[in-house]
Amino acid sequence: MGKPKGTIQKSKFDADLERTKDLLKLGLSVRKIAKLFGYPNHLALNTYINKREFREEGSELA
Repeated sequence: MGKPKGTIQKSKFDADLERTKDLLKLGLSVRKIAKLFGYPNHLALNTYINKREFREEGSELA
């Protein structure tokens, strides 16, 4: 029952997807990106980024 494990669903972060990718490439931290977009919780944005594998290899931002 329910959704299969690992299924990617729509997210509130999808609206800022391209800008988020660009800011990550510039080296901005997830915490600063969340604050910039007005998200109250950077941990949820971090989970979103990790599940969609936006980070480049060797880049360990938190």
